[in-house]
Parts: sequence; C-alpha cells; structure tokens
Amino acid sequence: MSSNLTIYNDIKEPYVNYGLQHFLKKYNLSCVNDPQNADIYLSYLPPENCNARVKILFNTNAKDERCYLNINGEIIPTFKKSVETTGEYSLIEMTGENYNCLSIKDNCITVGFDIFAEIGRILGGYYDSFFLKRDEFGKILRGVPVVDALENVLFSAISRILPESSVIQRFTWPDNKKFALLLTHDVDRVYKTYQYLPSILKSIKEVNLSEFRYYLKNLMFKHGNQNPYWTFDTICKLENDLGLKSTYYFLNEKGKLNPFSLQSWILYRGYYDIDNPSIKESIRKLVKLGYEIGLHGSNNSYNNLELLQNEKRILESITGSDITGIRQHNLNYDNNVTSNIHDKVGLKYDTSIGFNPGIGIGFRRGTSFPFRVILPDLTISHVLEIPLIIMDGALDRGVTLNDCFNMIDQVEKYGGILTILWHTQRFNRNEYPGMVDIYEKIINEAKKRGAWLSSTDEVCKLILTENI
Repeated sequence: MSSNLTIYNDIKEPYVNYGLQHFLKKYNLSCVNDPQNADIYLSYLPPENCNARVKILFNTNAKDERCYLNINGEIIPTFKKSVETTGEYSLIEMTGENYNCLSIKDNCITVGFDIFAEIGRILGGYYDSFFLKRDEFGKILRGVPVVDALENVLFSAISRILPESSVIQRFTWPDNKKFALLLTHDVDRVYKTYQYLPSILKSIKEVNLSEFRYYLKNLMFKHGNQNPYWTFDTICKLENDLGLKSTYYFLNEKGKLNPFSLQSWILYRGYYDIDNPSIKESIRKLVKLGYEIGLHGSNNSYNNLELLQNEKRILESITGSDITGIRQHNLNYDNNVTSNIHDKVGLKYDTSIGFNPGIGIGFRRGTSFPFRVILPDLTISHVLEIPLIIMDGALDRGVTLNDCFNMIDQVEKYGGILTILWHTQRFNRNEYPGMVDIYEKIINEAKKRGAWLSSTDEVCKLILTENI
C-alpha cells in the first residue's frame, strides 16, 4: 500500500539511498524520477524551478563526532555533530549546544546533517562497534531505536507542512495494533549433561542439601524426555494458556570437540542429535500444533554455504515443508557473507542481529522495524532482517524486568517489533527460577498495551505482501 505522496531524490550517495528506502517503505511513500512531479524534493542544495510541495535540504558539513540530539525531550545519540539550522519551527536541538539541527521555514525543511546517510550507515552496520561498547554512549545507543527516532521526526516535519488529509500514516500492524510481539525459542540443549557437575559443586559449596539431592536425583534417574531441559510440553501449555504461538529454531551442531579447550566444550558438547527419534517426533508434533519451525544455524554455518544448505535440507526432511527463517547460533553474523549465504539457501528472513547476553538488550541496528542488509557491493540483500531485542541470558547479567519494559516503551512508541528469545531449557522453573515468570510478565505487558501477537513467518509474509 503506498500513498499519493512521492519523493524525488537527487542525491546519489549509496547510504543515502539505502536509508531513504527504509524510510519510504515504513511510511508508505514512493520515489519518482521526474522532479517536476514530486511532492517532496530531497537535495543538498536548494533546487531551482522546483514545484515540490516540500523541500528537504541536508548539510554535508557536519563533523564526525559522537554527540546527542534532543528530539521532543528524548536524548538520541548520533555520530555526526550537526551544523546549526534556522527557521520558524525547530524539531531537533543539539544537546548541550543550544542550537537547532532541524528547522522548518515555509515549505522547506533544513537538516544540519545528512540524515538519510546517517540512517543508512546505522542500518548497514557501519557503526556496529559503537553499539557494543560498554561506555555510557553505547548504553544509551542500545536503549533507543535511533533510526526510528530520526525517521519519525522527519516524517513529523513533512506532516507539519502538508495538509493532514494528504499524509498517509506509517505502516500499521493488523487490526490497527500499535506494535508486534514475536516469541522465539532457540533449541540449543534438550538434555542436561555435563552441566550437572557445576550444579552439584555449587550446591556443595553453598551447603544446600535440597539442591544437592535434586541435582543428584536428576543425574541418576532422569534421562531422555524426563530430563530437566526437555520442556516442549511445558512451553506449549504455557503459551496455549496465553493464547499465542511462538517460533522454534532447531540446531544441528556437528562441530568437533577439543577436550582440552573449555570454549570447545561450551560450543560443541551437550547438544542433541537432530536425527534422534524423540527430537523428530517433537518437531513434527510442534508443526501439527501450528508452531513455526526455523533453522538455528550451527556455530560455523554463518560463513559456510554448504554446511548451512545441508542443515536446512535435513530439517526440512523432518518438517516436510520449506524452512524460511533462521537465527544463527550465538548470533554469529558476518555482514560481508552471512546474508548472501542465507539468500542462496532460500531463506526469507533472519533474526540473528541482536546482542549477546554479556552486552545487554536493545536495538543493534538502531531500529525495531524489519530491514534489509546492505551488502559490501552496495546492493541490498533479499533476506529480511527482523531485529532481536531481548534475550533471556541478559537477565543473568544485570538486566532487569524494568529494563525489558523500557524496551516495550520504545517499540510501542515507534510501532516496531518486540522480538524476544527464551531458550527452551529456561522453562524449567527449578533450574532457572524466576525466568518463566519474567517471560509471562513481558508477554502480558505487551498484550495490555495492544501488541499484535504473531509468529516470525507471519510477520515476514505480511512485510513481503506489503512490499516492505
């Protein structure tokens, strides 16, 4: 669905066009090649003999410098120090400098930095290292969808100039829901194995007799689908009671163990065999119950086409249908190769771009809205990226329930997607006390705020149908 509003862009810089495409699709606008027939004219210089109803001018003299913008009272980190703009209205101010960065005069919007280039570089991972920093700038950067905030304020500026009746609202979710909620589970381990040793040692160290008995009893008597990590029925009952469905990403890890490397034990020991009859039966049962099954790419599959093709083929032989979505194990992702590999094996979407628990939660590419990755040759990937916002493991590293609610605030504000990841083993209340309660509280809070409850493949189909 597109509006009657059109944009002409005379800027040829690749990241400008990449950022612009994300903006156009989110707000249902379209580009035209004829500047005389455009409603909005985008340029670095004031155009001559231009009949456009809105002119947007960007300044290229902004300095490369980390700083903060003030947009409607919200502090937004940026990587460009904007030059000052003047006009009758101001929608962005430079924090600490007391001058305007986006101003409106008559039908002209002047922005003191190259806003679409900045959006494009954030989405493309150009500033990715800053999102991983543990300093204050990195923390604030992760907590705010910078791309969404910049797009929203620019759209607000356009709406101020054009009559209300001519401006179509941004992309909306079914039933006019404010935002979307996606529940996902990585199926890493379904059997507790060597993890019993640290659990038993911990109970001895803490002189906790009840825990010692619990772990020892499980070690000796609970195996197969009686194992503490086997939680499929628990999850299904919980989510059925909540009236929703989730997506399961199944792993096929065949990496070789180096017994003298602790990291190797973590990466390659304790996983299940995808060909195990009990695993196959559980996958097929989930399919019959209406759950989506996706691929959890093994540790080395993010840069190995042949390996990923084989893993996808094996999982499809179990489900009896095409696998369209993936999340890479440990969120492994190489911007130079991973999306191309996903495309070549026939995947429609990926949801690997997020933060590992040691970093925290938030917006890895500055947005809560689906996007496509820009590739090294500056072409755009066909694979849809669905941002991962909250992973359960972060709650072991100081992230609180209130922090998760802050993520809901941001996603609701900008109408994006709240994608959360809860590993299947964490639904055992004895092994992971409190984790199921937090999962339920996040869901109930999102539902209370009017979230559209969906599976990841449904979101992908909706976005592709709307040609986003």
